[in-house]
Amino acid sequence: MRWQTVARRLVAVAGLGTAAAIYFYTRPRPAPVPPPVAAPADPTATVQAGAGVDARYRDDTLESKVQYAGIRKYLDGRVGYEKARMTLANGTTLAGDLIECHGKASKGDVPGECTLTGHVSFEGSTADPVAFSGASATYSDATGIATMPGVVTFRRGRMSGTGTGGTYQRDGGVFTLAADAHVTIAPSAAGESAIDATSHTMLFQQTDKSVVFDQDARLARETDTMTASRATLYLSDDEQTFKTIELRGGSSVAPLPGRTSDLPEMRADDIDLAFYDGTTSLQRAHLARQAVLVQIGPQGRRSIEAPQIDLTMAPDGSTLTHLEANPGVEVNTPASADVPSRTITARTLVATGTDSAGLTAAVFDGSVRFVETVPGTKDAAPSKRTGTAARLAMKIKGSLDAIDEATFQRDVRFTDGDVVGDGDIGIYRAAKGELELRPADQNARRPPHVTDGSMVVDAEERIIIALDSHDLSARRKVSTVSRGDASSKKPGDDAGIFNTTDPVYGSAEELVYQAAANSAQYTGTADVPARVRQGDDSVIIGHTIELVNSQNLKASGAVDSTFLMTDTNAKPTAGAASSGPTKYHATSDTLTYDDDARTAVFEGAPAVLKSTDGQTTGKHITLLLEPEARKLRQLDASGTVHATLADGREAYGDTLRYDARADQYTLVGHSLALLTRDDAGTCSIAIGTTAHFAGELGAPSFLDAENPAGSFTQPKQPCVPPAGTKR
Repeated sequence: MRWQTVARRLVAVAGLGTAAAIYFYTRPRPAPVPPPVAAPADPTATVQAGAGVDARYRDDTLESKVQYAGIRKYLDGRVGYEKARMTLANGTTLAGDLIECHGKASKGDVPGECTLTGHVSFEGSTADPVAFSGASATYSDATGIATMPGVVTFRRGRMSGTGTGGTYQRDGGVFTLAADAHVTIAPSAAGESAIDATSHTMLFQQTDKSVVFDQDARLARETDTMTASRATLYLSDDEQTFKTIELRGGSSVAPLPGRTSDLPEMRADDIDLAFYDGTTSLQRAHLARQAVLVQIGPQGRRSIEAPQIDLTMAPDGSTLTHLEANPGVEVNTPASADVPSRTITARTLVATGTDSAGLTAAVFDGSVRFVETVPGTKDAAPSKRTGTAARLAMKIKGSLDAIDEATFQRDVRFTDGDVVGDGDIGIYRAAKGELELRPADQNARRPPHVTDGSMVVDAEERIIIALDSHDLSARRKVSTVSRGDASSKKPGDDAGIFNTTDPVYGSAEELVYQAAANSAQYTGTADVPARVRQGDDSVIIGHTIELVNSQNLKASGAVDSTFLMTDTNAKPTAGAASSGPTKYHATSDTLTYDDDARTAVFEGAPAVLKSTDGQTTGKHITLLLEPEARKLRQLDASGTVHATLADGREAYGDTLRYDARADQYTLVGHSLALLTRDDAGTCSIAIGTTAHFAGELGAPSFLDAENPAGSFTQPKQPCVPPAGTKR
C-alpha cells in the first residue's frame, strides 16, 4: 500500500512539472531590449571602438588623458574621440562632441594638434581657474595655444563675458577675445562695484593678473564710466580689488549724473589710477597730456587743466591731500553766495594737505595770473579783479576755492576796475576782501603803489585796499597825489582852500582813505607831521588832516596852514599895478574848512592868523568867504583877541569882526582897547566896550547904546595897552 501511495504521488508531481513546463514555453513574453546601436562604421578608419580612456605619456610622465565615448583611428595617424574630455598634465581640460588629433609633440606620444567641434569648452588649471566655451576650437601642444573662432563665452573668478574669437595659452595663463569683447566683473568682497566692460579686444595675463581692453574700451560702474582707446586693469593677488587701472588714448573718468563717485572727473590722453591695498579707495592718479581734473562740490564745478596732473587721495578715497600740475596750469573755481568765481593760471601748481583737513596750502609758480569775476548788480555790470605775480602761495581750507589767504610774490600787480596796485608782495585776504601790498623783506624792488584813477598812493611799509569798497589805508612815509579834473569844473570850484583843477599832494606816516566819501585822513608824527598842499601857496600841516572831496578839510594838532585869498578891499601896494591875492598863514590847534558853508575855522590857545594886512590872535578865528570866489567876506575872532592891522593899529578885545565888503571892523570887549600910532611914535588909545572903525585909518566910533559905561580916548600915550587889556 505504501509503495502504491508513493507511486501515485510521484505521478502527480510529474504531472505538475509537465504543466509548468508547458506554461513556461507558451506564456506571453515582453519585447526584447535592442542592443546599443554602434556608431556608423567609418570606412577610412583603421580602428573604431566604444568608450574608453586614452592616456599618453612622455618619459613615463602622464602628459594627457582622454576620456571618450568612442574612438576612431586612421591610417594617417589621426585619432578621433567622440564625446571626449582631454586633461593635460597641468590640469587644463578640453572637451567637445568630437576631438580629432593628429601628429605628435616633439617628445613623447602626446598628440601635436587637436581640433574640437560641438559644445567645446576649455577649463584652466586650479592655478588658472578660467573656463571657455564655443562651437569649435583648435589646440596645439607645441605652442600650448587653444584657438576658438566664432562666439566665445568665458568666466574666470569675478569675470565673465563674451566675444568673437578667442585664444588661450596653456602655459602662460593668457586668454584673449579677438573682437566684440563684452565682460562683466562682479562686485568684490571688498566693496568694489560691478563693472560692465566693452572693447574690440580683451587680453588677460595670469603672470601679472592684468586685463587689457583694447580699442574703444569702456568700463561702466555703478557711479562712473571710464573710457579710453585701451584700458588695462591690474588685479590684486586675490583678484578681489584693482591695484591699478591704466587708461591710454583719449582717456576719461566721468561720474554719472546724479551719482556720487569716489573718483573725480578726469580727462587726459593717458590716466593711471592706483588704489589702496585691499580696498577700492583711490590712492593716486596720474594724468598725462591735455589733462583735466574736475571736482563737483556744493558750490559747483572746480576744474584744473594742465599737460600733466598728479594727485594723491586720503585713505577715504575722496579727500584730496596732494596735487601737482605742470607745465602751464589753469584752475577754475565756481562762484558761491560769498565767493566770486576765479581763474588762476601759472606755469606750475603744487598743493599739499592732510588726510583730515584736505588741501591746506597751494603754490602757483611762474607767470601767475589770478582773476576773480565779481557778479553784477542791478546798478553795475559784472567786473573782474586781476592779480599777476611771479609766484602765488595760498592758505586754503580743503579745496582750491576755499582761500583763506593768498600771497602774491615778486612783481605784483593787482587790478580792480580803476584801482591798480603794485608791490613786491601782495597779500589777499579773501574772507575780509582786502589786499595788502608790501615791499620784500630784503632787496625790495617795488614799494607799495596804488592808483584809483583819481588818486595815487605810495608808501614804504604797506598799503591795504578793501576790494569791495576800494577803501584804502597806508603806512610809513605815505605820499599821495590827487589829480584834478578840469573837464568837470564849474563856478566856485576854485573858491576853496584847494581847487578841483590842480593836483593835491599829501604826505604822512599813515593814510586812511574812504572811497565812497572821497575822504582822505592823513596822520603824522611829532617829528614828521602830515602835510597836504596844492602848489606852493596852499599848504596844510598838522598831526592829522582829513580832506574830503579835495576841498573840505579838518586838521588838528599843531596845525600850520598857508593859503591865498583875495582881500575885497585890499589896496595896491606902492609900485604895483594891482593888488594880487594875499597869502595867509595861520597856526592853530585845529582847522576846519567847510566849502558849503564857505567858512574856515581856526581854534587854538591861541590861533594866530597872519597876512600882509596884519595879524589876528584869538581862541577862535573864523573866515567867511564869498560864495564863488576865494575872497574874504568876513573875519570873526573871539576869545582874548589881539589884532595888528596893516596901518599899525592894534586892537584888544573879546571879539573882533571884520566886514570885508564894507571894510569895517567891530571890536567888542569888557575892556577893549584900540591903539593908533602917530608920527611921534606914541599912540592914541581908545577904550570902551564896543568900537567901530574903518579899514582905513580913522577915528573909531563908540555908540552910547553899545557903551553903557562910556568910552574915552587918550592921545600921546605909550604904545602899550592899558592894564586889563594887554594880552
